[in-house]
Amino acid sequence: MKYKNIVIWGIVFCCLFFSLQYKYLFHFYYIEQLQLFPFSWDYLLDTLSSPGGVAFYISGFLLQFYKLSCLGALITSCLFIAIGVLMQRVCKLIAPDISCYLLALLPVLTLLPLHLDMNYRLQGTVAYLFMLIFFLFYIRIRSPWKRIISGFIFLVLLFWLAGPIVFLLGISIVVWEILYRKYLWGWSLFLLLELVSIFYLSFYLAWQGEYRMILLPDYYYEPLLSTEKIYYAWIIFPICLLVAWLLRGKKDLSGIKNFFIVNGQLVVFFIFWGWKIDTDRSFLQENMKQDYYLRTEQWDKIISQYSAEKANLQTLNVLNLALACRNKLGDELFLYPQLGKESLLPEWNSTLPSAIALSEINYHIGNIAFAQKFAFEGCLSSVNSNPRLLQRLVQTNLIFGAYPVAEKYIGILEQTLFYRKWAKDQRKYLYDDSCVEGDSSLGGKRKALIGNGQYAVSTFVPIILEQLAVNNPDNPIAFQYLLAYHLLGKTLSKYNDLYGKYYRTKIWPSLSITHQEAIIALFQKEPSIWAKKGVSLKVEQCFGAFNQDMIDKRGYINFRDVMASSYGNTYWFYLMFKK
Repeated sequence: MKYKNIVIWGIVFCCLFFSLQYKYLFHFYYIEQLQLFPFSWDYLLDTLSSPGGVAFYISGFLLQFYKLSCLGALITSCLFIAIGVLMQRVCKLIAPDISCYLLALLPVLTLLPLHLDMNYRLQGTVAYLFMLIFFLFYIRIRSPWKRIISGFIFLVLLFWLAGPIVFLLGISIVVWEILYRKYLWGWSLFLLLELVSIFYLSFYLAWQGEYRMILLPDYYYEPLLSTEKIYYAWIIFPICLLVAWLLRGKKDLSGIKNFFIVNGQLVVFFIFWGWKIDTDRSFLQENMKQDYYLRTEQWDKIISQYSAEKANLQTLNVLNLALACRNKLGDELFLYPQLGKESLLPEWNSTLPSAIALSEINYHIGNIAFAQKFAFEGCLSSVNSNPRLLQRLVQTNLIFGAYPVAEKYIGILEQTLFYRKWAKDQRKYLYDDSCVEGDSSLGGKRKALIGNGQYAVSTFVPIILEQLAVNNPDNPIAFQYLLAYHLLGKTLSKYNDLYGKYYRTKIWPSLSITHQEAIIALFQKEPSIWAKKGVSLKVEQCFGAFNQDMIDKRGYINFRDVMASSYGNTYWFYLMFKK
């Protein structure tokens, strides 16, 4: 039996690990960025001084290792297996003759969707693990008086260690005592009175402002959001206890029948697991993968792995940034389904993903004030700060010359395990303008910010983009964005003004294909000047074909689709057919 358990749980572990690693690698990288775990006595004491602090501290310690490949899937799989094994022990103590693998795996199945949700806190799973340990200890105590006294102690201890999960433990203990009705079982009802006291004191002492954050598993989820799936793991535990109790005394089948029953339970688990893995490959997962490439500045991978079927506005924003960083925005802008000016710079919607994307885009453009603003907003939106956004705050303050502020953020990052080295490397820039200005990234952005004695700070996007381009012509990203901004906004008169001011200068030395198409759109009735303005013969011929098809095929029922198949990657199609 011992070896059978090892083999079965080993199979479950391998399946969990490899499927999570294969399907959700970038999910773990993204989750790691949502919290900062400093190694300091102040943080330790502050965390442990409040209810649930131990579980929170342990979860934070584990989450920092999600930064390393494989460890996110490994840690998650180990937590699931630990919960499954403990749950099996509980069921075996209640119904010793029954194979309880499916019952043991039900809590894992209910926790699985939460681990794939960026708003869930790993603290909830650590707390669930604590609860199972306490419950297993409780039901193994044979002496009635010791068991009841231990129950009172366990509730207080678990509340301090893990928070609201204590209410699940207390109710489960009462359910177990009622089912078995052992000697002195009635005393267990006083545990409910203890739970009421814990709730009252927590609310009275303002530990949490809402009753649901004290009583319910909502505490382990983003406070401003709610979801039904956060309750399933809590509901399933007492149900499993009841089912195990109903099966007590039943004899397990032996031989080949038992083999099929045991494996049938595992098949049910893996069918559900496989279905869940497939259905959870959503747009969010694609965003997380793209976000990793953005953070590591792998622009070619962002471009090559873009998928229109899995795209949304945010993925398009990042794609356009990658095109600009590879100096391809002018030539390839309309190879992708653009949605107007928002395809370049989306509106701020007060969410953390939006803050991260806007901070990254503005930083690479050179709009340091906005990059700093959204980095700060994102830190406030995170549960426990955000190492990536703190790095951005260090960089933006170094660029601005706000060295004391940058030093403060460097000090915070130096307390972490994986960002300590990066933070120490930034100290060489503190209070040294020449060092900052000599750096290719920081110096270039400072030059763009204050070049020609004029600060590139404005709330109006075209003004700041133009000033950034003028201040630092060596960085073409800002000017690419400025031209794309007017093309997507169909403000061709503004585009023509820029052409008159900057074409054939260092800022705008040559016309890309999209820019040539815009020139033809501006001077459609003056073909004699196209070549003088930089339009190639190939683009002229392409427009001739487009113009002829517009006349010949206008009566087609599927006129737009026909034109899209041949000219969907041209600015003329965008100008004529996109709203």
